[in-house]
Amino acid sequence: MNREIKWLLLLAGICLASASGLLAQSAEKPLFILGTVEGRNTTDPRPTASTSFRTLRGGFQVIQGFAGYVVYVDIIKKPRHKQYTRAILQNPLDPKAPFVYEHFIDEGTGSTTLMHGPVKGLEIKKDYKVELVLYEDEARTKEIDRLTQLVRSYVDTTGPELKISDVIVAKPPLEASAAQEVPERWKFSFDSRRWRLGSQSSDGQQSIREYILQNETVEAWSELVTSYYHQGTLPPKAIFENMKSQLSKDCPSLSMAIIEESATNILFEWRHKGCGGFPPQHEIKRIAQNSSGVLFLSYVAKTEQISEERRKSWVSILRDATLVTIDNGTARKY
Repeated sequence: MNREIKWLLLLAGICLASASGLLAQSAEKPLFILGTVEGRNTTDPRPTASTSFRTLRGGFQVIQGFAGYVVYVDIIKKPRHKQYTRAILQNPLDPKAPFVYEHFIDEGTGSTTLMHGPVKGLEIKKDYKVELVLYEDEARTKEIDRLTQLVRSYVDTTGPELKISDVIVAKPPLEASAAQEVPERWKFSFDSRRWRLGSQSSDGQQSIREYILQNETVEAWSELVTSYYHQGTLPPKAIFENMKSQLSKDCPSLSMAIIEESATNILFEWRHKGCGGFPPQHEIKRIAQNSSGVLFLSYVAKTEQISEERRKSWVSILRDATLVTIDNGTARKY
C-alpha cells in the first residue's frame, strides 16, 4: 500500500495508532516531532495566538516512514453561535496549492486539531505555515479571525526514504505505563469467541485500546478490534470522504460503502483484494462525534470478505455500541 493509504489508515483510524488497518502487522509506534517551542532561548517558531485561537503545540507525526502535520489548537474565545473555519496547511511541493479543510466551531467546542498527511517535500530546519481562519458565514466570505502558525520540520520527505534530524529526539505521542488503565470510551460486546485486551495507550489528547483473539498478539493477528479516541472536531462524514478519496487512488480492488449515517455518526465498511504487496482486508468501522472529540470503533479481518454471518454480527455490535462519558480519566459506571 502506498504512503497516502498508510497515513490515512493510521491517522484517521485513520488512527494515530500502532496496529490498525493495513499496517497493523507492524508494531512500530508513531512519533510526534515537535515543531513549535515555548521560551526565548530558541530559534524555533513559538506557539502563537489570535483573538479566538491559541496553538498548544505543533509538529509532524512520523508513522512508519512517512510524515504529516499535526497542530493542536485551543479555542480561547468561545462563539455564542456556530462559526465556520478553514484550515490552510502549506504544501511544500506547491505553495500555490495548499491543503485545505473546512469545518465549524460552536459554544461546545473546546479545541481542534489540524491534520494532513502524508506530506511530501518537507526539508529539515525549514518552517511551514499553517493557518486557521474563522468566518461568520458558512460561505466563508466574512473573516472574523485568523491564526497563523509556523511549524519547523525536523524531518525530510524529499526523497524515497524519510530522514529525521539527528539534533532532536522523537518521542512516542501515545505512552502509558503497564499499570495505567486507559478507560474504554465505548460500551460494546464482542462476538461469542474469546477476546482479550492486547494493548492500550494514551497521552490525554488521544487514546487507543486494541483487542485480539485469545491466542493472537497485536504484532501477529488475523482479526482485530480497535477503540480509538481523538480530542478535537473532525466530522465523521468528512473523515469517511477523505479516506475514500485517498484510498481509491492506488487500490483498484477497493470497495467502500456507507452502511448508515447521521449528523454525528457514520457506520461503513471497506475491503480490498490485496494492494501494494499487503494482504486482503475487510474492515467495518464506526466513527462518532460528541462534545469531547471523535471516537472510532472498528473490526477488521485479514480476508477478502468476511463471512455474511460474521459481518452481520459485527455490524450489529458496532451499531449498538454506545459512548461512555469519561470523568477525570475514569469511565462512569454503566
